[in-house]
Amino acid sequence: MSRFYAFLEESIDNPEAIADLQEFMGYCLMPETAGYRKALALTGPGLGKSTLCRVIESVATPAVRVSGALLFGGCPFTTKLLDGASVAVVHDAERYATMVPEACFKPVVCGDALMGAVKHANTSVFYNTCKLVFDGASPAATDDALNRFCLTIHFNGDISRLDPHLFPALEKEDALIRQWALEGRERLMQRGGFRG
Repeated sequence: MSRFYAFLEESIDNPEAIADLQEFMGYCLMPETAGYRKALALTGPGLGKSTLCRVIESVATPAVRVSGALLFGGCPFTTKLLDGASVAVVHDAERYATMVPEACFKPVVCGDALMGAVKHANTSVFYNTCKLVFDGASPAATDDALNRFCLTIHFNGDISRLDPHLFPALEKEDALIRQWALEGRERLMQRGGFRG
C-alpha cells in the first residue's frame, strides 16, 4: 500500500469521507467553481490536517495561505491573494468558526465577483475560482445555510505519534496522488456535484 493511502486510513478512517476528499482534490484541479461550490473543512482531534493541507497545496498549484479573519472581514488585500490561485488554505479558522455570515462566505466559495486590491488606490473586480481549505475548524459549524457550501472531513484516526518523515514520503508519491485526484474529478463531473 502507498504511504498516502495508509496516511488517509490512519488519519481519517472513513471510506466515504476519503472518497469525498478525493473528489474535492479533483475539484481543486478544475479551473472553475460553478456547479460545485464547496469549500473543505478539516476538523476533529486527529493528527494529519496540516499535512493534508500541504499535500493539497503541492497538487493544486499555485496555492496561497490566507487569514480567514481578514478574508471574511472584507480586507481587499487578502481577497486579492485568491485571484489566480488554485487553492487557498485558511490557517486561522478556529478563531472565527461560528462568526462568518453567509453573506460573506457564499461569494468567496461560489465564484462570485470579489473586490481585491494590491495597493489602496489600485482596486479591481475578479471572479473567484480559488478553492478554500479550512485547516482545523469548520466555518459552518453552527449555521445550516453555510453547511450547504462546506464539505467537512473529520480526522478521528488514532495516530500514536507524528512522523517527521511523513510529508517527504508523500512528496515522492506526487504522481500517484495527482492521478488519485483526477479520478475523483472524473467521478465528481459524472455525478454533477458532491454527494448530498
